[in-house]
Amino acid sequence: MSNLPGNVVRPYISIFLFILGVYVLFRFLNISKTRNERKSINISRKKSIVLGLIAGFADATGGGGWGPITTPVLLSQKGVPARKVVGTVDTSEFAVAVSATLGFLIALGWQEVNWFWVIALMAGGIIAAPIAAWIVTKLPSYLLGVLVGDLLF
Repeated sequence: MSNLPGNVVRPYISIFLFILGVYVLFRFLNISKTRNERKSINISRKKSIVLGLIAGFADATGGGGWGPITTPVLLSQKGVPARKVVGTVDTSEFAVAVSATLGFLIALGWQEVNWFWVIALMAGGIIAAPIAAWIVTKLPSYLLGVLVGDLLF
């Protein structure tokens, strides 16, 4: 997949994310419906496999896509708490990132790695992750949903 052109898939993913962003935004703007949240994310095994394949493919071909695809899809289910979605997506993204990194290293080799950017991105993630986790615990669930929907535009 490291040799697949991301420009071919990008317009389709953009349209998909735009539609999901509009749906999530309007769903969480209606505050009264977000009050009855479930305790967990109930998604069937079949749906989670399809979602994982699509989001993983987008992540591997376009350099990103796991979070932007899985977050709104999970948030589009009624009653799913935004905190659970954000935590679940972030936790699973670690496994996706490790898998994608191994795939790229096998396909491209170590000589193609720009270590300056690797270290810079890791440092940014180490600094941002605890701040983001703290913010997610403090913000109301409906506001998190609105922010996610708004960021997809």
